[in-house]
Amino acid sequence: MSLSNTNSAEMDILIFKTNVSNKEQVESVRPHLRSLREILRWNVDLLDDEFILRIEANDRLNPRKVETILKKAGYYCKELQTFAGVC
Repeated sequence: MSLSNTNSAEMDILIFKTNVSNKEQVESVRPHLRSLREILRWNVDLLDDEFILRIEANDRLNPRKVETILKKAGYYCKELQTFAGVC
């Protein structure tokens, strides 16, 4: 028996370099990221020098949408290219 959501949509993991560098800034971007319904989960690694934003989303989320919404909120945000299947 599977407890996972059996939604037919593919899930993507998107990775961004940001300048969201503390908890207060994370809280300030929360409403902006919540406005993107495609996002299932997200977090910012405040211990990483590049303040990595990791987003789990359905396959319809355009990374440019994330970059644009964070830039409009006053933050730097650039997608980092990932290579599936590379170890």
